[in-house]
Amino acid sequence: MYGLNKYFFQVVDLLGKAITSGFAITVNTINTATAATIYADGNKTALTNPITVTVFDALTTGIVEFYTSATSVDVKIIGANGAMQIDGLTPMVNRIVFDATRADVHLAYSLPAAGTVLTNSIVKTALATKTLVGGELKAGDVIRVRAQGIVVSSNSTDTLAVDLTVGTESIVAIGATDAADNDVFTIEADIVVRVGGAAAYLTAMGQASDLEAVGSHAMTRFNMAAAAESLAGNVAVAVNGTWSVAHAANQVRCDIFTVEILPAA
Repeated sequence: MYGLNKYFFQVVDLLGKAITSGFAITVNTINTATAATIYADGNKTALTNPITVTVFDALTTGIVEFYTSATSVDVKIIGANGAMQIDGLTPMVNRIVFDATRADVHLAYSLPAAGTVLTNSIVKTALATKTLVGGELKAGDVIRVRAQGIVVSSNSTDTLAVDLTVGTESIVAIGATDAADNDVFTIEADIVVRVGGAAAYLTAMGQASDLEAVGSHAMTRFNMAAAAESLAGNVAVAVNGTWSVAHAANQVRCDIFTVEILPAA
């Protein structure tokens, strides 16, 4: 009647045995941290998302079933001994193997293509971004970010500044530099959650390059003292660019942007 797609899958361990308790399952709209609208049946009977541990335990079989209009979704499975995320799950996937012997390190996001070019603007703008569910981050978790971008073209002695942010907090910045065509930047950062929640604290270490031609740019190590940043809601991890002058020839984009989550044991 409503044209919904039926999803069902069973969570099993490495030996193929069904895991029937202890999981909470979140279904997100693909490539976002936004909870998808899901239903218990094809008649749009409401189903709460996330599926809580209590609801999962009551299934007794480890088989999760829901309906949604989307042809693919992102699914996050969280247990006491680890977590995993399946990006782009389709109705054709009916079995998920969960390794309960280790906390899962998962790739939360990888920029699938060259990012949108920032041009003709002096407004600080995200070149690439991934929104995380702040409430899922806890003390000891690590957000690992790698990014690389390129100056497509530049005008005169106009400068470009680049930085990595989590929420409103600047993790590392590449200062305003007289950019030349084909200059590149690279950022690698491990961001550690010291305290989670609304009164969260973050600290970080890593390395960032200057803005120079490939083969000429130097990497400089950095560390960031613990700083307050609320993780109460959705939190954007972003690489940003800011031009000093708005000019059509001033163009920069991000080509590589990956975000990994390393959960604390």
